Amino acid sequence: MAKSRKNGQPRHRQRGQGPVHIAMILEGLIGRQRERADFDLTLVWDIWPTLVDGETAANTRPAAFKGSSLVIHTTSSVWRHHLQFQKEAIITAINTALKREAVSRIKVVVGPV
Repeated sequence: MAKSRKNGQPRHRQRGQGPVHIAMILEGLIGRQRERADFDLTLVWDIWPTLVDGETAANTRPAAFKGSSLVIHTTSSVWRHHLQFQKEAIITAINTALKREAVSRIKVVVGPV
C-alpha cells in the first residue's frame, strides 16, 4: 500500500497508478499467511486435550506450523516414539476439527511443552 502524503496513513493503491515495490506486495502476502498459521495453531492448542488422552496432552504440545506440517513438542524421546504411532489419527482429528485439510504431516521433536 502506498503512503498518503497528507497524513502518512496507508492508502489502497488504485489500478493503473504505476509500479509498486515488491516488498510491499510480499509483506501483505506473507502477513496473511502468517496470520492463518497463527490462528490455526491457536485452534489446535485449544482442542489438543480433546484430540489425545490426558497423559499424552500433559507430555506433548503443538509447537508450530510449517506449511501443512505440524511440529509437536514432547517431554522425552519415549513420548516422541509414542506419538509416532498416533500421527495418522491426530492428522485426521485436526483436519476434521478445522473443517479443512490443514495438516498433511506431523513432525515430533523433544522440546519445551
